[in-house]
Amino acid sequence: MTDPFFKANPGDPILSEQWNNMQISMRDEISTKIMTHTHKGGTDGPRLSGDAIDPTAVLSVRQVTAAVKLTVKDIDVEATLAKLGTDKLSLAGGTITGGLSVTGTLTVNSGATVTGNLAVGSGYVVKNGHLALGALSIGSITASFGGGTGWNSNMAGLVLETLKNTEIAVHDSGTRVASLMFYEGDADNRITIGRDMGAGWGAINSLDIRVAGAPNGWDRLVVTATPLWGDGASRYLTIGAGGATGIMLANPHVPWLGSEPRASIRYGRSGGVSSGAYWDVGARAGDAFSFALNGPDDHKMWLASNGNVGIGTMSPRARLEVANGAIMPTVGNSPNAGIQFPSDPAGGSSDHAFLRYFPVGSGEDCKLLLGINNDVNDTLGFWQYGAERMTVYNGCVGINTQTPSSTLDVNGSLNVQGFSWFRGGYSGSDLRLKQDITPVEDALEKVLRLRALRYRLRDSQDDAVYLGLIAQEVEQIFPEVVAENAEGMKGINYSSLVAPLIEAIKTQQRQLDGLRDALKTLTQESPA
Repeated sequence: MTDPFFKANPGDPILSEQWNNMQISMRDEISTKIMTHTHKGGTDGPRLSGDAIDPTAVLSVRQVTAAVKLTVKDIDVEATLAKLGTDKLSLAGGTITGGLSVTGTLTVNSGATVTGNLAVGSGYVVKNGHLALGALSIGSITASFGGGTGWNSNMAGLVLETLKNTEIAVHDSGTRVASLMFYEGDADNRITIGRDMGAGWGAINSLDIRVAGAPNGWDRLVVTATPLWGDGASRYLTIGAGGATGIMLANPHVPWLGSEPRASIRYGRSGGVSSGAYWDVGARAGDAFSFALNGPDDHKMWLASNGNVGIGTMSPRARLEVANGAIMPTVGNSPNAGIQFPSDPAGGSSDHAFLRYFPVGSGEDCKLLLGINNDVNDTLGFWQYGAERMTVYNGCVGINTQTPSSTLDVNGSLNVQGFSWFRGGYSGSDLRLKQDITPVEDALEKVLRLRALRYRLRDSQDDAVYLGLIAQEVEQIFPEVVAENAEGMKGINYSSLVAPLIEAIKTQQRQLDGLRDALKTLTQESPA
C-alpha cells in the first residue's frame, strides 16, 4: 500500500480537481480500512499473533468484541461479567481483604469469618467510625423496626432463624461461656436467661437490669442467689439485693396456691438466722385474710370475709374477738387512755363516754372510772337479764327505775346486811297512795305475843349482839310485815310494826284511863 492516490513529481502544481479527489479517496480509505481494521499485520493484512503485542504495552480500546470468548488468566471474562449482573458477588471460598459494602441483600450459605467489624445498616457508630474491631452493628438511625402486626417487614430488627432451639451466648477471655438467652421453640415456646450450658461453666451469677432517672441503688433490678432468708448456707433466688437498694412494686398481684391453700407473702426470717420466725401474710380459704406464724396454719390474727377480726380465733363472732388472752388498754385518766367511745353519736359536740383505770393519790390506790359526759340528761345504765337494772341519771342512782328522782331511788326490796346509817329520811305514806284502809284490830293482844330477843348473827365476822324479833314468829302474828327473798330467807319490815304498837299503846292507854276512872270512883265513895 505504497502507491499514492495521485502521483506527482517535485515542483508539480496540484490542481483543484486532484485535491478534491484526494480528499474523497482519503475518506473512503479511512472508512473502509481504518474504521474496519481487524488488527491484520503488514500491508497484506495477516492477523496479529499474541507475540506481536508487547506484554508490557498498555492497550486502550473503546470496545472489545470476542469472536469466540475473551479469557484473562484462565477466567472467562464474558461469563464472569454476565454473572455479576445478577449475583453481584458470589464466592465459593477464599478471603476478601479490605472493606466490603453491600447496599442490597447479602446471603452467606456457609461459614463466614469477619476479622474486622460487621455493620448491617447505616447506624450512628458506622457513620462516625465508632465501631470497634469484632463489633456488630445492626440497624439504622433512619428506620424503625418492630411494632408491626403479623408477619411483615417491620416485625423485628434482628431475627434468628432456627428449626427449634436458638441460643445467644458470650465467651470471655477465660473459660466461661454464659447463655444470654436460650429459646426452646415448638410446643415449649420458652425463653431461659442465663442457663447452665454444661461443661462445668454453670449458670450466670446475677442478672442486673438498670434504668435512668432513679437514685443510685434504686435504678436497678438485680436477680441473684443470696442466703438472706436465713436457712444457713442455703441460697435462694433474691430480687432487689446484690447491689440494689431494694425494689418497689406497683399494684402487685399474688396468685392462689391451691396446694396450701393460700395467696400470701412471707416475711422473715427474723434476724436472718435459721432459728428466726417468719410471718405468712395473705388470703386464705373462705375469702379470709390472716397473719400466720411460721407457715399458713398458726393464725395469730384472722380477718373474716364479713369484716370480723379474730385474735387467737379463726371464727370471730364480733367485729373484734380476742380468744385465750386479754385486752390491755393504756392506763391513765385522759382521752388517750383506757377505752374511749366515739364522740357525739347523737350529734352536738363534746359528748363522750369512756372506761379508764388510773392511780389516785400518792400511794397504790387506783380507780376504775366508767363515765359519760357533757349533758345532764346523759344516762349510765347497767343491763342484766333482759332489763336495765341500775341507772345513773341527772346525778341520781336508780335501782329498777330509769328515771330516778332521788339520790338513791330503789324500785323494789332492799336487803341490808350489817349496819345501816340514815341521816333523816321518810317513808312514803301519803293517803293518795293507799286504798282499802282498815284499822288494826287486837293490836295490844298481838303485840303482847311478840318476843323481843337478843342474838348474834351466824355469818358475822364479829361478836356483835343484836336486838330483834324472829321473823317466823312475827309472821304468825303480823304476816303483813314479813317477806321472803329468792333464797327463802325471811325478813321483817320493822317500820310497819309501828302501826300495831301505836294501836296497842292506845288500847293500853284506854285501859289505864278506865282503871284511873274506876279508882277515882272508888276513892270518892269510900273517903278516908
